[in-house]
Amino acid sequence: MGNSYNMFLSQVNQANKFTTSEEFCEQFSFNLKLEVRSNTKLKKLLKLTWKYKGYLRIIAKINSQHSEDKVSLELSQTLKLLSLFKELRLLLTLINSEATKEYEECCICLERKVDIVLPCGHTFCSVDIEDWETRQEQCPVCRRSLELKQAFEDLSYSVHELISEVSGLKKAILDLLYYNIK
Repeated sequence: MGNSYNMFLSQVNQANKFTTSEEFCEQFSFNLKLEVRSNTKLKKLLKLTWKYKGYLRIIAKINSQHSEDKVSLELSQTLKLLSLFKELRLLLTLINSEATKEYEECCICLERKVDIVLPCGHTFCSVDIEDWETRQEQCPVCRRSLELKQAFEDLSYSVHELISEVSGLKKAILDLLYYNIK
């Protein structure tokens, strides 16, 4: 069970890398950092069992050129934000990848066109990457963990459609954050 707490902290750290990046700031005109606050006793309990998760205090620090806001978030809101950040990062990767500019061939077979973009941004044909996944749990190029359920299939999306998706995600993120500032 303590593994859930460690996984949560890992997700927060990954989100913070993204939300403090230049790419995130370009999209939102601010940086954001999530802080998980708990006393030492609670941290020890959470490492043993995730049932005390309701006692976690999560603060989002929003820094723009003009101000700094702090937002207190519930765990459910934080988990939703983490999911939105992950999806946004994937969409931005897809928009910026060469696969959206020209449908290149798979770097494994060098025959079929790519139709899957992994969370790391590397592209492959579904036949080869599904075969690869049966033997390895890492991207063939960068060795990041393979998460095919989060890969984007069907690269027939236009860049315009992807940008529209990004706009919807940005609105959902801002709504969630600013709902808590009021």
